[in-house]
Amino acid sequence: MRSILRRDAAVIASVVLFVSGARAADRAAPERVRTFTARLDMVSLAVSVTDAHGRPVVGLERQNFTILEDGRPQELSLFASEPIPLSLAILVDTSTSMERTLPSARAAAANLLGPLHPGDEAMIAEFTQRYRVRQDFTADLPSLARALDALKANGATALYDAVYCSMKGFSDAAKGGELRRRALVLLTDGEDTASLTTEEQALDLARRSGVVVYTIGFGAGPGNASSEAGMRAAHFLTRVAAESGGQAYFTSRLSDLTGVYARIAEELRTQYTLGYVPRNVRGDGGWRRIAVTTVPSHFVLRHRLGYFGPRERVQMGSP
Repeated sequence: MRSILRRDAAVIASVVLFVSGARAADRAAPERVRTFTARLDMVSLAVSVTDAHGRPVVGLERQNFTILEDGRPQELSLFASEPIPLSLAILVDTSTSMERTLPSARAAAANLLGPLHPGDEAMIAEFTQRYRVRQDFTADLPSLARALDALKANGATALYDAVYCSMKGFSDAAKGGELRRRALVLLTDGEDTASLTTEEQALDLARRSGVVVYTIGFGAGPGNASSEAGMRAAHFLTRVAAESGGQAYFTSRLSDLTGVYARIAEELRTQYTLGYVPRNVRGDGGWRRIAVTTVPSHFVLRHRLGYFGPRERVQMGSP
């Protein structure tokens, strides 16, 4: 589902499932596949809320949240405090420089598979100078585990191409009017050496996709990158995560990877989902800034920073 989908009068009557009904149904049938649908003009947000120590905050209610678009309050039309179905892409750099890191990375990434619920799906992809899907979106955990085990290191690094292709993959896998959270978890050890896509092209598609991106930079972080290319890579990983509502992690210790993947898995389990129908009805295709606040106000919130509004098509009449 794109960050905002085209307005369509035919779907105005689409059903929005609110969390109260979802919770009751899940208690009655915990193994059922949870399905959420929404109006096609709704903007949906996956919102992570943590305290000052980075611990997830649970138990907030609808009235605790306020959404602003370009500074203007919006009416909250969807609220879910329990996870709605998730489409998760696990993307791993398998360039030659990752050879020593890869066994630990494969084991650590498996932490993302265990918490998947019925209705969730995941995919496994790798990239060198080329992007390759090892296992397309599926709920079959053994197939996903085998795809992780099959990752092998060999080749150059096309980081921007990989992010761009991943976002295209989410678009291709979109399922009608079903409302899903979508997240990408990316592990890489360094600078881009082979992309045809530019950094800005990859960032622009990420902004338009509505996918929450978590990045893991193994090696030099923003403050101590050893080359200009390394600093650019660290900057890109930080920026794409922040703008999408995810988080960037940097470490140079293999022992840290398991903890990083586990923290991402915990965040995906504790996100809130908010939705609203924008008051701005202009079809100018412009960028719209989103801000979410809570009461109490001392929590740390992460969500995507905005979206591009719809652009109306101009129909040329007969002369």
